[in-house]
Amino acid sequence: MWAKKKGNYLAHTTLLSFLFVFIGFLSYLAPLIRSRADVPIDMTNPDNAFRFLSYVNREQFGSQPILYGPTFASPVTEYATTGEIYDLVKKDGKESYEVIGKKQEPVFGDKTLFPRMWDGNDPSHVAFYKSYCNLEDGEAPSGADNMKYFLGYQLNWMWWRYLMWNYAGRQNDFEGQGDAKNGNWSSGIKPIDQFFTGAGDSDKMQDGYKNNPARNQLYFLPLILGILGVVFQFNAHKKDGFIVGLLFFFTGIAIAIYLNMPPNQPRERDYAFAGSTYAFAIWIGLGVLMVNQFFQRFIKGHVAAILSIALCLLAVPTLMAKVEWNDHDRSQKTLARATAYNTLMSCEEGAILFTFGDNDTYPLWYLQEVEGVRTDVRIVNLSLLGIDWYVDQLSYKINKNDALPMIWKRSDYMGDAGNYTAYMKEDKIPEGKYINLLELCKYAIDPATKLQMQNGGEANRLPTKNASITSLSKDKLVQMGMISAADTDKIDNDVKFTINKDNLMKDDLALMNIVAGIAAEGWKRPIYFGSGMGDSYLGLNDYLKLEGTVYRLVPFKYKPGMFPPSQDLGFVDVEKTKNLFLNTYIWGNANKKNVYFDEKNRIMFVSYRLSAARLAETLAAMNRSKEGIAVLDKVMANITEQAYYYDFTAIYIAMAYYRCGAFDKANALTKKLVKNADDDIAWISNLNENFKESLYNDVRRDLQGIYMLLQSAQQAGDANGTKTLNDKFTQLQKLPIVQLVMQQQ
Repeated sequence: MWAKKKGNYLAHTTLLSFLFVFIGFLSYLAPLIRSRADVPIDMTNPDNAFRFLSYVNREQFGSQPILYGPTFASPVTEYATTGEIYDLVKKDGKESYEVIGKKQEPVFGDKTLFPRMWDGNDPSHVAFYKSYCNLEDGEAPSGADNMKYFLGYQLNWMWWRYLMWNYAGRQNDFEGQGDAKNGNWSSGIKPIDQFFTGAGDSDKMQDGYKNNPARNQLYFLPLILGILGVVFQFNAHKKDGFIVGLLFFFTGIAIAIYLNMPPNQPRERDYAFAGSTYAFAIWIGLGVLMVNQFFQRFIKGHVAAILSIALCLLAVPTLMAKVEWNDHDRSQKTLARATAYNTLMSCEEGAILFTFGDNDTYPLWYLQEVEGVRTDVRIVNLSLLGIDWYVDQLSYKINKNDALPMIWKRSDYMGDAGNYTAYMKEDKIPEGKYINLLELCKYAIDPATKLQMQNGGEANRLPTKNASITSLSKDKLVQMGMISAADTDKIDNDVKFTINKDNLMKDDLALMNIVAGIAAEGWKRPIYFGSGMGDSYLGLNDYLKLEGTVYRLVPFKYKPGMFPPSQDLGFVDVEKTKNLFLNTYIWGNANKKNVYFDEKNRIMFVSYRLSAARLAETLAAMNRSKEGIAVLDKVMANITEQAYYYDFTAIYIAMAYYRCGAFDKANALTKKLVKNADDDIAWISNLNENFKESLYNDVRRDLQGIYMLLQSAQQAGDANGTKTLNDKFTQLQKLPIVQLVMQQQ
């Protein structure tokens, strides 16, 4: 007020600027205060000065080179210590900051300017780099290779494509990596689309792609109007145009340069460039003035303005609303909550549930913390389990679930402790001998067994990969309700397994600690894993029991021949899984029309189809086919073709129908699946040769699906289905593209 009264506008502006910046930074106090309260969800746990600094600097996300640095092929010559890791340590009732580890960074032997292909930590990234630039094993990318990747992938695919989605049109919502089939921009003007994206005729794609709700064709109209706005602004006010242009650049191309994104992102990253769409929206608005100027040449007065506004409203906002509303409407989509509810209800009381990734975890946290559903279940996110602050939180009681039992002391996992455990066989351990998992965990953290690493630090040692787990007697298993008395002669309760990794990270060792701790306490708390977690099961696959859509780790396995052969994990709890599917599960409105489920939503449906098919086949093997058909019917009715098109997962439903003897239902579904495969192969066959080869695996999958259905129909004794499928399979084998693909196998 003083500055304003005195007319000191410089002081007034300076004080206001400082105040606004200060208010902005005050928002950082919220997570600090919240963390000190030890709330159940406390990401990064920024409850002291050093952790708060790590939180602000986003250290857990790492960094990437921008203008100068290594490529994926650069050798690591040494590890340099860049600082010390501090944490707040409690001793004798007092708190003090102590060093708990060292910050180390790899030193690379070779560096280059503008290193775009830099990530050598992920094998899938390295494979993509090599494929993209046709590099041989051991060949380092040149400057031209880095520029090719930058222009072709980081700019074209990861930025320009997103801009075109908004202002030209979108092919579908399938995430792709540059192929002609998935996630391209598509204007609806076929010759242009085919020339620039190689995508072929979208009207001839299989149903799940052709009728994808995110297939939005805008015919370049919003883009053209925006370009007219650019021309208008630079002609009328160059300085203003330059300012908006800077906004467009720094929230678009500059972001792409700064993020330096590696390939195979877990999700589309269009949201990272939202700022550039704001700038382009300004130009779209100014484009209306350009159109008005054009009409003013022929029509004077207000008529030209009215005509310009009407035409532009019809050509751009109205068109965009018409074609894009259906895949932006979230009003009836409750799948995230439904899946979280189903997952929690699949778990027994007091369970520990291991999840993987954000989409698996956040809906569960919401349901527990906001709605108070099943707060007795302890959620453990495996993707966070390799971070010390998260392991630390496992020692707290949260809601109705107690702390997790682990033999680790805090010093065994804080900082860089426990980051790496290397397998080095101990000669004193005889071949074929299995060591109790609890003893292996103790051995790994024993200071006397540490290994010296290249970077000067220490690593834990794993002396054998053959592990056993303390089990329970068969009588105890019956008493605890894990098996029925009739099954005692059908199981083997001697738990032995081989750890499926040579090198263990902190999350692996933490998981071993938890499992060993639960076993040592007599398996009082059930342990569950989400589905689709790859090698995170540590080799315990045979001891996983499917309960609904989650797997329960149990201290026994069924003897061979007790269940039908399956490539899936473990075995099925038939009664519980059947009851969950028929009486407990909710479906997130997937049975309703016009509710849009995007690709990440559809991934949630996968476990329902696969688990239902496996249950139905198990029931058929038990001469309970009618119950199996009821389960399949339930899933088919509640996850409609519109909600989740019939892809490879639906093949397992059809196969289960065959196994249950429901030939009419099996053949009706098979007819649609075969048409999809037939259309897909035909569409790929008509692509340009440059794009066709990248989709050969899709052709293989289509053929494999038909062959699997053929085998199922044959084994089930369906003569009509067998003949139809055999004729189609024989016909497809004669196609040139199929013969070419089969020769390359």
